[in-house]
Parts: sequence; C-alpha cells; structure tokens
Amino acid sequence: MAKDSNSVIICAALTGAATMKNNNPSVPYTIQEFAEEAYKCRQAGAAMVHVHARMEDGQPTTKSTGFRPVYDAIKAEEPGTFSSA
Repeated sequence: MAKDSNSVIICAALTGAATMKNNNPSVPYTIQEFAEEAYKCRQAGAAMVHVHARMEDGQPTTKSTGFRPVYDAIKAEEPGTFSSA
C-alpha cells in the first residue's frame, strides 16, 4: 500500500510555558481543564498534545508531580487515544 504523501500529524500545544489566562482565557490551569482541552483537541483531529503542567495558581511547574495527574486525567477522558512520550 502506498503512503499518502499528504499525511500530517497534528500536535496541539495546550499551553505555552509562560502563557497565562490574562493572555488567553482558554489556557488550562487545573487538571480537569487540561483533560477537557485535550479531549477537544482529540475530537478536532489532534494525534497528540503538548503540555506544560501548572500549579493550581496557574504558575508553570517542571516538577514531575505536576505532570502525572495531568497525564492520568487526559488518559481517563478518552482511554486509548494518547500515549506518553
């Protein structure tokens, strides 16, 4: 079977490292907001999401404890669609 030369992979970046709600009210801060936005992206055709985890006040965090709950919530929203990289 020939590969389609027009195939694309869409990666949705849910947040920037420094983008806050005052810049864009749709920026997710909470675990549930991340899960909801990832679900919307998947429904729109995204193959993956790129996440900058946040603390509850919206400040970015690089701590691994900030990422796992977001990952788990995204997976729970639509199991089997996204995997970790």
